[in-house]
Parts: sequence; structure tokens; C-alpha cells
Amino acid sequence: MAEGAGGPSASKLEQILEIIYIYFKGDRAKVDDWLRTPNAMLQNQPPIEMIRQGRPEKLLELVQHAIEVEESGR
Repeated sequence: MAEGAGGPSASKLEQILEIIYIYFKGDRAKVDDWLRTPNAMLQNQPPIEMIRQGRPEKLLELVQHAIEVEESGR
């Protein structure tokens, strides 16, 4: 799906998935669960819904912020 047609850009999706895979240390089951589980940071929507809605940039922003917050608390 092309970004101009309302679909998310492939590069944004790749960025999101790369960050998530690194975060979950390559555990595909954890990545799949995370994508499908409602998330409080996303108003209880599963992350996959943001992708389907064509909002990968917002999802990427939230993922990066969550990782930064977690790392600063270590």
C-alpha cells in the first residue's frame, strides 16, 4: 500500500518493527503479542490498529518515547 493512498509507508513500518524486535531481543512471539495487545499509551488500542489506521509515525513516536522512559529509569 502506498503512503499517498492512505497506507503507511514501508520505511516507517520497517523502523517500528526494527525497534520493537531489538527491544524484545528478536522474540517474534513477544513482538506479535505486543502488536495485538491493547496498549494504555494508545488509548487501549492495539499497536497494529495504529498501523492499519495509517498512523505509523505516531506509533513510532510513542515506541521511542516508551523506550527512552524505560532506559532513563534503569
